[in-house]
Amino acid sequence: MQMIVLFFTGFLGVVVVAAVLLRDSPYRFRLSLAIGHYLFILIVALVIWRSLNDGQAGLLWLIPMTVDFPVSLIYKGLKVLFPNYFSPSSFVVPFLFFSMIGTMQYFLYGVVLDVLINKWKRKKGKMKQKG
Repeated sequence: MQMIVLFFTGFLGVVVVAAVLLRDSPYRFRLSLAIGHYLFILIVALVIWRSLNDGQAGLLWLIPMTVDFPVSLIYKGLKVLFPNYFSPSSFVVPFLFFSMIGTMQYFLYGVVLDVLINKWKRKKGKMKQKG
């Protein structure tokens, strides 16, 4: 349980730091969410890689599956179709899937946030000009 809290705290920390550093950029959230997610997956992968001798190390992939929920359904489907590549002892395939597809998912979340916030700022600027 402590590792899960540590992972989420690290993810949120990276997102907040990246958002602050990119505060003047119109692409602030798409970059910060994508970078934060990739680093989160990298940390999870490093923990799994260091504990590959443990028989239950593959269960740690459940953490990214939870974080990447809509995309993780695709992962589950591919796991059923290609069980040899998605075995519990596999490391490379889950890492590549979550680091690429999951990061793209969070990039798209950031795009939506950036568009909504930029629209809100433009609307707020027009209101000031009228008033």
